[in-house]
Amino acid sequence: MAAWLGIVALLVQVNAFSLRRGSHRLQRQGSCRGVYFDGFSRVACETDVTPPEHRLYFKEHACVGMPPGSSCRLQELGMTPSLCFDFCRQHKDMKFFGIEYGRDCYCGVYFHPKSTGGGDCNLPCEGDNKEMCGGPEKSSLFEMHFCDNAAEKVSMVKDMATEAHDKAGPVKKDAEKVFEEANALSNAWQLGVCSIKPQGVLACSLNKGWVEMGNEANKAVNEIDKAVTVLEKAEETLKEAETAVTDAGDKVTGEQAGKQDQAVEAVKDASVSLTTATEHVDTTLSTLAGPVAGEKVMEKYEDHFQALGDPDKGWHAICALEPIKGQSYVGLKTESSMAACATLCFSLITGTDHCVGFNYQAIEDLAACQLLTEKGLTKPALSKSVPIFEVSNSKKEKMGLTDLSCYTKKAFMGSHPSGPLQTEVVKQITVDR
Repeated sequence: MAAWLGIVALLVQVNAFSLRRGSHRLQRQGSCRGVYFDGFSRVACETDVTPPEHRLYFKEHACVGMPPGSSCRLQELGMTPSLCFDFCRQHKDMKFFGIEYGRDCYCGVYFHPKSTGGGDCNLPCEGDNKEMCGGPEKSSLFEMHFCDNAAEKVSMVKDMATEAHDKAGPVKKDAEKVFEEANALSNAWQLGVCSIKPQGVLACSLNKGWVEMGNEANKAVNEIDKAVTVLEKAEETLKEAETAVTDAGDKVTGEQAGKQDQAVEAVKDASVSLTTATEHVDTTLSTLAGPVAGEKVMEKYEDHFQALGDPDKGWHAICALEPIKGQSYVGLKTESSMAACATLCFSLITGTDHCVGFNYQAIEDLAACQLLTEKGLTKPALSKSVPIFEVSNSKKEKMGLTDLSCYTKKAFMGSHPSGPLQTEVVKQITVDR
């Protein structure tokens, strides 16, 4: 008997506390119009023995007032906590809601937990199998609250979307430019020496790498485009939901408010996805560009490198040495792109990554460089030589190139184990030949 009186006293306290909180909230809820709560939290998994007459059941009241014979769309939806909340948030006297058997939603002023037994809340919700909606005996229980921040959330996600678009735009533009100009460089690379083996084959193979790297940039553009499409669709849905809530005024329904809440979350998620895609694209462009981005430059790199060919007389060199695997780059050029390629080459001094020089090409806003090994040296006479193709000024201009050169380390040329190295002009490439 004493135990039962204790439970009754507890229920009275809970009920009184809930009503006091409700009275305080209702003074603030005028801005919410036809709904009285704007959020909920999962608070318990309990065997709720609240009498049925103290509950408001979704299945009995969700479509009250509809014309006779009409179908209730809400009753056809699989139950979720959000759907139950959207029903209960319209009833100002209710403070909690529960879901049992995976599907049955009810609202309550309070809940009365049975002290022991009942198992777990391990039944997936009919409308979302990632959420649990009660168990064979227990209810998943939620409290409803009012934060008065619906408008703030809408404004926040709109700002998130704007920021995501603003960040994505320039990065997408850069990726598109890399794709277009890498292909332009590849198409311009008409040397007429592809039949010369092995040097001509090596020189002619460079455009394949440019196309592949350009395609990587293009895939990155597609990643941003997909994310933008998802975000724009979510923004449009939010606009429609926000308009419906505003137009409804004091007659806004829980379903309308719920759609706005869902749209807010969709815009937030889509904004994060676009930002993530943008960061991934930015990383891809940085990887493709490597030193071409010009971020690390040594002082007076010219003291350590020499240009092959005879640029003063209008002959630009392409070195026919094998590139270091994984050390070919393409990206938007800067004033220090060439110096940065030299800097990276200078730092690779051991093992298979030993760099002896680099080829450099530029067209419009794009630059490319390939770091070179010493594999491919020839021995036309007594000493070994670096095989090169010399390209005339007129041929370079006809191809649309703004720069074309090969630089080798002075120490490599002057201190090779086999003696000082020379250059061997495999062929001079002009407009006519």
